[in-house]
Amino acid sequence: MSFHIYALLAVALAYGLYKLYKAALPKPVPGIPCDNVSRNRLMGDLPDAMKWMNERKEFWSFMQERCIQLNSPIVQVWMQPLGRPFIVISDYLESQDIMVRKTPQQFDRSAWLGDMFWAIAPRNMTRFLTNDDWKVHRRLMADAMSPKFLKDVASHHGHSGASSLVALWKSKMELAQGHAFSVLEDVCKAGMDTMWASTLGDDISTTSSQVDLISSLKSVELPASKDIAVEFPEAKDPEAFTALLELGDSVVYAASSPFPKITHWLAVHLISSLRKSMRLKGELFSGLLNSAARKFATSQDESRVKHVLDLVVQREVSLAKKEGRTPAFDTQDIRDELFGFLLAGNETTAATICWGVKHLADNQEVQDKLRKHLREAHGTARENGMAPTSQEIVTANIPYLEATITEILRLAGSTPGNSRRTTQNVQILGYDIPKGYDVLMLSNGADYISAPLPIDPNRRSKRSVEANDVTGMWDPSNISDFMPERWLATDEKGEVTYNAKAGPFQAFGAGLRGCYGRKLAELNLRQFFTLILWEYKVLPPPDAYRSYIGLDKAMHQPQQCYLRLEKAS
Repeated sequence: MSFHIYALLAVALAYGLYKLYKAALPKPVPGIPCDNVSRNRLMGDLPDAMKWMNERKEFWSFMQERCIQLNSPIVQVWMQPLGRPFIVISDYLESQDIMVRKTPQQFDRSAWLGDMFWAIAPRNMTRFLTNDDWKVHRRLMADAMSPKFLKDVASHHGHSGASSLVALWKSKMELAQGHAFSVLEDVCKAGMDTMWASTLGDDISTTSSQVDLISSLKSVELPASKDIAVEFPEAKDPEAFTALLELGDSVVYAASSPFPKITHWLAVHLISSLRKSMRLKGELFSGLLNSAARKFATSQDESRVKHVLDLVVQREVSLAKKEGRTPAFDTQDIRDELFGFLLAGNETTAATICWGVKHLADNQEVQDKLRKHLREAHGTARENGMAPTSQEIVTANIPYLEATITEILRLAGSTPGNSRRTTQNVQILGYDIPKGYDVLMLSNGADYISAPLPIDPNRRSKRSVEANDVTGMWDPSNISDFMPERWLATDEKGEVTYNAKAGPFQAFGAGLRGCYGRKLAELNLRQFFTLILWEYKVLPPPDAYRSYIGLDKAMHQPQQCYLRLEKAS
């Protein structure tokens, strides 16, 4: 074969490889801003995102950083080789319009979000499109958010969990002698105790075990400097408790991978501790479901309902009777719904409490003002030298408490974003988006906790502007400040009221696919913050322990949560 033929073959091969390379490059949606370097490399934005996540352990803040870099409330980001870009929005009006008025007609559940939990809860409702399967699961869990259950059952579990945490901190405060200490694990376990009791009924009591251990200590080793935190020993937790926490934490494998579904599946099946946790989870839920089935086999007496699992079994009996079938209790559907309910409730409550005590420690005037309102509202408890009961907390009308909790949720970003997938060709801020694209809507940046990013008003749909669901937008000059007063208003009688629609806020999503457990989360947060501030003055730790950098797992939690405590006066 002549040299010329070899040369022609080499040129043809090079040309073919070049065409393949060009074909494999990211394909942008026309017009939407993107990073020019990323659009011209096979891995897209992934190298930058992985570097960001390795340094900060956060995913969603990278998306916000891209919006700031490109100075646009809508950008496109490539997080999968050969994949479509994520359409990222940091704009309240457009996000609200999508979630409230265009779901499920033009948008539905994001496949990307569903993939995050597929390996550990494949039949949980978060994974379904808004179809008949989703409606069946939603009906199955409906009673868990009923006012009666929240008031008569769930509130007591929240109060018990908060009381145990307060007792634990009393022992730690006395031993710490003015030193700061980490409360991250304390809050996580108290939150899990609360959700475990509310969901499954068993008293797992990990916080009580920790109280027993710490209260038995005469002293702990104190660092020479008050600038160094003190460490405490940890009591051993029950196997099942550790298993469920480990499965919840395993979501980080999905969140940090360009291929979340397969990466998480491999982790769950190849890592021995996760395999064991999956087995323990199955045994736990099967045993409890079969026990509850026997409990309600002969009687549907509502007074016997003590937790969500009881409600679900009772609801399954009712649905089966209505549909003319035999009840099925120990099913993948029911197990995954209960597990998802427990996991999401714990992650939301624990992360928000951790962010909340950090903000309150750094804002002493707000903390003192809130404690004053709590003392005034619970006069009987104050006069008797007691903490308020669960029912007193549930029935109290304290606008400043509601405002403070909402402000914590706004700044915390426990749920830093929401996601949907286009189910048809749509327009977002004037740009044409084809069917099948995942849309990530940030709630941790511009419009929410930082100044809006510029957008031509003509790009907005008339409906999104006219249907504005809030009474105002935040003042850019103080939007990043911790200021509960922004949620308060004065009515025509001159009384201060809580205004939930004062400005942009999407910590629980919105619309038909918004957070199902919002009422329970808010109920638990009232119990915890009331009892914590009733007993303690929460003080900031030394500077080395005051970072606000987060960690994205199932929820966005702080990497550091250290406090110093004093008895509240």
